[in-house]
Amino acid sequence: MTEKHSTNGLSQTETVTQPTSADESKDNPKDLKREASWPAVLFYIHLNILGIYGVVVLFTQTSLVTALFTALLTFLGIIGVTCGSHRLWAHRTYTATPILRGFLMLCQTLAGQGSIYEWVRQHRLHHKVFKTSDDPYYSDKDLLHSQVLAQIRTLSVKQQRLLDEIDMSDIEDDKIVMFQKKFYWILYLIFFVLLPINAPLEYWDDTVQAALFVAFSLRYMIVINVAWLVNSAHFIWGLDKNFKQSDSNLIFVITKTYWPQYHYLMPWDYQTGEFGNYGKIS
Repeated sequence: MTEKHSTNGLSQTETVTQPTSADESKDNPKDLKREASWPAVLFYIHLNILGIYGVVVLFTQTSLVTALFTALLTFLGIIGVTCGSHRLWAHRTYTATPILRGFLMLCQTLAGQGSIYEWVRQHRLHHKVFKTSDDPYYSDKDLLHSQVLAQIRTLSVKQQRLLDEIDMSDIEDDKIVMFQKKFYWILYLIFFVLLPINAPLEYWDDTVQAALFVAFSLRYMIVINVAWLVNSAHFIWGLDKNFKQSDSNLIFVITKTYWPQYHYLMPWDYQTGEFGNYGKIS
């Protein structure tokens, strides 16, 4: 695995274009409006209820094997988003062998975040219009908008137009990504749904509750909330020039103070890592 400065997606030469007031005044208000996606609203409400119930089941009706199995799948799903969709495919911060890319593709499928292609496209738009009203992840607002509301609202007409303009030529040349895009829902059903639910029942005779509410619902709830932090963590640990946040002890667990902000300055640089270890990677 070697460091690579990308010439695709978001590179050193690309700058974020801040819209002027004159540009914004030309937009039709209808083109800027985002509607609630009610299927997504209902889905996430039910998922969080079932996931929280899964915590109860975890401590009352779940075997140690299922708990470890769930932890493994959760870890792999998070790796698929952070190391795969984000660092490898969205920003091209390193190169990977076909075997590693195939492994990360399967891990990303375990995250239930949609195809790599669509994830990368939206994340590149997020960087391109960062801190503007065009960002689908509300980087110009607050953590609640970015972490929650962005996930349950449709894109505006203007955002969809900007999304269609994102350069995805490098991704379209990746056969592994395009394979997943073509067969995503089949892979999703097998690896994300059937594997976690069937394994505890079939191979070590655990309870139905453990399979449904722990291996599936609780895992899914954890993975999506961690994955969403990729686009919203800058509100918690980012460096705002106008307001210096107080240090948090969480920096010793997740990242060093303000580190995500450097990622927005140098997204192509692998060493602007989530763990604040710049310069320590050979």
